[in-house]
Amino acid sequence: MSRARDKRLARIEASHERAKKSGSERRGALVARTAFAALIRDGLKERGLDPERAAALSRAEPAYPDPDAPPPARAPDLDPAAALFWARLGTVVERLREREPPDLARASLAELLAWLLARPS
Repeated sequence: MSRARDKRLARIEASHERAKKSGSERRGALVARTAFAALIRDGLKERGLDPERAAALSRAEPAYPDPDAPPPARAPDLDPAAALFWARLGTVVERLREREPPDLARASLAELLAWLLARPS
């Protein structure tokens, strides 16, 4: 009987640990997404554009930001997918150097970021 109980307790503990890790990952993603959206929002404001017209920002920013979320300590090392994203973003930045702002209602966060990077304030 003790053996079965120990197995059940081990499964419960493992489940609890997975839930804690998952919550930590969600919190990190929320902090990163909020910081990314704030960067784009500030960039649009600096360039005289109304960030409220950027539909992608309303989807990226949480309705109720977590006040207890710590700021990111440092940028993580790039994984292959992130490195590919930044490489492709660089290509888009070059194309957008001389263009007018994108359609804020339709532009993705990546397009907004690329335009901001192409047009430093």
